[in-house]
Amino acid sequence: MTFFERRQSRIKLTSLGEQIVHQAQRVLEEADRIKILVRLKARINRWRRSFTRPQIIDVIRNAVYTLKIPGLTTVAN
Repeated sequence: MTFFERRQSRIKLTSLGEQIVHQAQRVLEEADRIKILVRLKARINRWRRSFTRPQIIDVIRNAVYTLKIPGLTTVAN
């Protein structure tokens, strides 16, 4: 398998190399989303004692909307 093509003084990604880079970028973006969700969960756990259930649900809805998480378009009351 070839990921790079070397031509004179240039190095260029092959089609397979571009696919790998694209997939790696998607994995890193998903890792960032996971970090945000973990932080959100930690905040909710801290806020649980201070806020009412409707306030927590609003925080979750705002996070879902902001992150555009597929499959999580609504949060049940």
